[in-house]
Amino acid sequence: AAYARELQGNLESAHTYMQMAAEGTGAHDPEAQAWYLSQLGNLLLLEGRLDDADRRFKQAEFTFPGHPYAHTGRARVLIARNQLREAYTFLASGHDTPETLAIRGDIAARLGDEGAARRAYAEAERAEREGWQQEEPQPAALARFLAERGLKSSEAIELAEGAATVRRDIHTMDALAWAYWRAGRVDAAAKTIA
Repeated sequence: AAYARELQGNLESAHTYMQMAAEGTGAHDPEAQAWYLSQLGNLLLLEGRLDDADRRFKQAEFTFPGHPYAHTGRARVLIARNQLREAYTFLASGHDTPETLAIRGDIAARLGDEGAARRAYAEAERAEREGWQQEEPQPAALARFLAERGLKSSEAIELAEGAATVRRDIHTMDALAWAYWRAGRVDAAAKTIA
């Protein structure tokens, strides 16, 4: 219900539902509690409530130290405050995930260090592909990563089209639309968005 409200742009209602879910999580499951607290932090971040978001992410880290969503969320708060170097350093202090590596690449690009950005993007792609050996492959996520950064346009389309034959959810179709758009296939992107 929270995700549905978020997709409809009703962040206040999404927050209410996510808060209910967080409160319904038992004390014996601190990892789940940290996940919900991080989701609340993300909603607050979307609302522009940076101090409140930061408090939720810190609460999540306290509840389950090292939780990747809490760590990434705190970095996103720093980015929203335009504290890019601090965010980069903070991300580097945690566990590398495809997401944290991609964000570090984005920060490096914003700071004008194209070499560091390319290296971080290559590491993010490698980590995503290696993760497929232990977990369910996420070709739409990799396609979106590549498309958002203008990397490997043909492969991004191939990955997203393949994913769309299996799943036609909003995330997969969004990745496919991004891949088409980045490759200059505006009509295909518009059709996919519709």
